[in-house]
Parts: sequence; C-alpha cells; structure tokens
Amino acid sequence: MSCALTAGYALGCRNSVGGVYSLSLANFNPTGSVTTNGSGTVTWLNGYGLENLLLQSNNLSTASWTKAGSATVSGNYATAPDGTTTASRVSFVSGASSTDVTQTFALTSGTTYTASFFLKNENFSGSQYVLIFIYNASGSCYLTIRPASQTVVSMSYNVSGNFVSAPTYKSENYGNGWYRYSITFTPTGAFNGTTSFINYSDGAGLAGNANRQCLIWGCQVERSDYAGYVVQTTTASASVNYPFFKYELPRNTASIVQTKQASTENGTLFYQQDLNFVENKLSIGLRNEFRRLAETKSIAIVADRNGNKWILGSDTGLELTAGNAQTGINQGDRNGYDITLTGLESYPMMVVQEGLATPSNEGIEGYLPDGQRTQSSGKGTPGAALPFVPEPG
Repeated sequence: MSCALTAGYALGCRNSVGGVYSLSLANFNPTGSVTTNGSGTVTWLNGYGLENLLLQSNNLSTASWTKAGSATVSGNYATAPDGTTTASRVSFVSGASSTDVTQTFALTSGTTYTASFFLKNENFSGSQYVLIFIYNASGSCYLTIRPASQTVVSMSYNVSGNFVSAPTYKSENYGNGWYRYSITFTPTGAFNGTTSFINYSDGAGLAGNANRQCLIWGCQVERSDYAGYVVQTTTASASVNYPFFKYELPRNTASIVQTKQASTENGTLFYQQDLNFVENKLSIGLRNEFRRLAETKSIAIVADRNGNKWILGSDTGLELTAGNAQTGINQGDRNGYDITLTGLESYPMMVVQEGLATPSNEGIEGYLPDGQRTQSSGKGTPGAALPFVPEPG
C-alpha cells in the first residue's frame, strides 16, 4: 500500500510494525557467498547449505544410474565409511572400450559445483585407473585415480573457455581404505544444462587384465566450492537444512539497525549492521554458546514482524562487539544476557528466500572430525584429450 496523499491525508502509512521475533545464527564461512535473483533476494547460500543433486547416492545398482560397457553393480554390498552396509561394488570390464556408471544432473553456468565420491579398492593393481568424470557435449573435467595406491594421476579439463578458472581437486583419506575424491569447478559459456556424473574405466586402463572391482559410496554433487558433509539420497535429490542454530526471542527485546557509512573525502561506502538481542535466565549452556560466539564470526537470518527474513554478515561476518550477563536487582529485573553483533558489509542487508530460512535447531554435524583424515589437493591441466566421448545418460 502506498502513502499517497488523498484530500490532505496520508493513507496506508501505518501498515508495518517494529521488532524482531526470531534469530538464527551460523558460523561465518569466509569462502561462502550468496546467490541472488534479479530482485536482490538471496536464493542460495553457497558454502552453507548441504545438498546433493544426485539420486541414490550410495546404491549405484538402481535405475537412477545408467550402466554401459557391461558394467555391473551390487548395491548394499559392503561396509561404508559411516559403518552401514550401503557401499556399492562396481565391476569394470576389461574387454570393453569403456565401462561406466552414469547419472545426469542440471548444470548452471556461472555457479560453482563440487562433485565427489568415496572409493575403496578391491583388486585394481599397478597403473589401472578409475575416473570421476563430469561431462556434457560442450565440456568436461575429470580426475584420474589409481585405486591400488589411492593416488591421483592427473586432473584435466578439455576446454579452458568453459571454466571461469582451472578446476581443482582434493583427495581425503578417511581410513580403513576409504578415500574421498572431489572436483570443484565453475562452468561458463556453453558448459551448462544436462550433464553427466560418471564413474568410468576402460580396457586400456585395465591393461588387458581381468575385470576389476572397487567399492563406491556417497556420490554427491553440490553447489559449493568444497565437498561438504555427506547428504545421502534415495529416490529424490536432497537439500538438508542449513547448519544454523535458532533462538526464540522474548517479545519486544531484539532489533537490527543498519547504518550507511559513507566518506565523500575518501570515496568509501559500507554498511554497518548491528543486531541486538537478549536471552533470559543465566545458564552454563548459554554462557558457553555466547563465549563461542565471541571467539568466531557469524552470519544471521533475522525475521522481523512484517514477514521479512533478512541476512546479516554474509559478506564479512558478524562479530560480537558488546555483551553482558546480569542478575538484575529487583525480582522483576532481567536475569540473562544482552548481546550485540556487528557487521561491516559491502552491501545492504538482503531478504532471504523463504525456502532457505528454515534452519535446523540442532545444527549439522559431520560423521568424521576433520582431524581424523589426511588430504591432498591440486589444480587441473587444460587441453587434455578426452579418454572417451560418452553419451549423456
């Protein structure tokens, strides 16, 4: 409703209310970013959301995966890295020109993706290899792996003009023979649309030997610049709620204030975002939460009383700049905490799409701490010839 004057009266100017009613916080990811639509609404939080664009991420024996070159798969065959019997056994055929297990997904130009899977060797030997392959008719990138030694031979991509920068890879040792391999890439130009995620080997790679088998689990494609926590899927792709913690706030106790900070002398402009909120009743749990909050940066999704959900700190993060714990004096005084988080952002705060603003109350935890694995990484080589030209499945 507009505030146009009609006969000297301003109509429709009292259709909003002040205040904040809920707050969700997550650790700030310095490599994260936001994706917005044409109106400036945030539609995806890159580096925060947990998703998998593939179906049947563990069971490659299902119809979601196309088999070529006489490839055979036994689903739910062996113990996976998470301790469940959900790893697939893939048999690659030595006599075929190519043996592959393939699934397609939609690729959007300009968006960063990471494709990954877990691999454990059974009887590959020497220089025999397996590829994790991202392919469509316009471009491709692939990682060549020797399962016997769990080493990366090369990371290649065939048309440099189809990538914003050289794709990169990472190899992570999860123990008990399991390694996770990932490719991170940002397609551009014609490299978009229906694209294949392929587990592949060929007769040359098997060097004329008998068929070779390996275990594969946790196939995943996500819009992120790293391989995140495993999101297991069955008949549908999955998007797990963001790893936010939600605070239900006492009525009329929280606010957000955004101040434009501009200097004509220096030619600078930034936006200071201040979030103030309280939590009632002192407790060890809240004390520890706010201590952690003071030791790291955060981002926040804040719901106001007009139906908007705003994201704060998405560019450089929010830092705890003020806070106190108080018992109060009189029985009617507050016993609790008063916290202020401040961000210095390049852009004004943005509205978050409704589907992205439902956080997990318990957060998201990975099944393996970072300290329990080793890793290596590298960058792709342009202009490499394709080992074969598959048909998208």
